[in-house]
Amino acid sequence: MPLYSTTTTAQSVMDAAAREVRQTLSSATTPDSTILLDYVNRISLEMLRSVRWKFLESAPKVFITQRGQTDYWLGATGTGPAGTVDTSLNLSDLRTIKDGSVNDRSNFRPLGVAQTKPLSAKIAYPDDTSRLATPSQWMQSVDTPQVINIYPAPDNENLFQPQPEVPILSTLAGGALPNRVYYVTCTFIDSLGNESTSPTTSAIFVPTSTLLVVKSPVLPFGQSATGVQYARYNVYASQGSSLGDKAGVLNSTDCHLQTFAAGIPVPLPIGTDFLENASGLLTTTAAPPTSNSLESLEGYLIEFKYFKRRVPVTTAAQVIQIPDDYFDVVVAGLTYKTFHYLFRPQEAQQWFQLYREGMTQMIRDQNLDRGFEYIKPDNAAIGGTLPAVESIDLSVLMN
Repeated sequence: MPLYSTTTTAQSVMDAAAREVRQTLSSATTPDSTILLDYVNRISLEMLRSVRWKFLESAPKVFITQRGQTDYWLGATGTGPAGTVDTSLNLSDLRTIKDGSVNDRSNFRPLGVAQTKPLSAKIAYPDDTSRLATPSQWMQSVDTPQVINIYPAPDNENLFQPQPEVPILSTLAGGALPNRVYYVTCTFIDSLGNESTSPTTSAIFVPTSTLLVVKSPVLPFGQSATGVQYARYNVYASQGSSLGDKAGVLNSTDCHLQTFAAGIPVPLPIGTDFLENASGLLTTTAAPPTSNSLESLEGYLIEFKYFKRRVPVTTAAQVIQIPDDYFDVVVAGLTYKTFHYLFRPQEAQQWFQLYREGMTQMIRDQNLDRGFEYIKPDNAAIGGTLPAVESIDLSVLMN
């Protein structure tokens, strides 16, 4: 379950607020429901505008650069304007890219933000065509918010060849094999049939009547800059006498290929876990390659985060973007708006106070979620004075 769950519909907020005003406005009848829905939308957008909320921040996204190209389309796949590289990220909720989140993972380098295309002879020729180099800056224009610009134009001199990380192992009930110890490793297979090298083996004790399970390796990208797919993997394994038997089986070259079907080597699709055959490991098949022939990345991996669009509330069944933890704050805001509409200023003021206190608590929660206990001063407290403290004449205590 995500940290910030959102299941609250506009209808549930309207019902709660309608109860608070004793059905003076009804969420079930027109035009009252139209008025309440409009107020839900206003409160929701007002709350979303207050700060850049953590719950509107995306997970990291990754794309691979193309040689000599500066403009990368992040929106719906296949709909980018001419002259842009489609990243296939297919983002439908992108608003703004988060400052400080854009990194060139291949060169271990954070990219600086540019407000306009940099004016530098190191980045462009006098006719404004691009010079090639490793990326150092990025830009998102308000005119093309679904395009990220990378400067300088990437030279794509990244010859790194991926290999899987050390595999994750587990067991599953099945078969009738005795207790045993396995050492396991994996390799990638690209769409040209080339195979990577393997990492150091993982060891696991497999109890009686259970089978080995190897979790599929993962990559943050599915292909090289030239379009060669990294979509399959092989499993290699060997049996040892004990978990401490490092000499004979820890080296991955002592393992044997296990991904077979009907006696033919068949790599597994990435995303599909490997399950050991009930008859046990194969022991006479090939060892992992000693040299990596996988297609190199060529391009650079660019990682970033973004803040999601603020979605207007247009129907009562719509799930609003405010997390469920703050349902009461939305209700307080809507109830305040409702009493204000009904010309009941005293009740409106009471609910407005509850709404503002709820907003203050949301901002405090946001600050605490940043990883350190820092609370920004509330606007109401800035420029204020401390409460008066009664002074005591200490001389009277000596009498």
